[in-house]
Amino acid sequence: MQIREIIMLAVYAVMFIGMVVSFVIALVKYIKKYKAAKTIAEQEAALNDMKEAAQGFIADAEKLYEN
Repeated sequence: MQIREIIMLAVYAVMFIGMVVSFVIALVKYIKKYKAAKTIAEQEAALNDMKEAAQGFIADAEKLYEN
């Protein structure tokens, strides 16, 4: 394995770990928001936020996988 390949793998690994960590942080935030919700509308808003965060993570992962 050449040094260039090792560096590229390390960069992709760091990017992937960063995406996962940011997704988990956002997900935890929205779960807390969901648990703190007092009305059904607030719960639905929190669920929609979670869905959008998941869709964003999937889109980022697809872009990373394409490379």
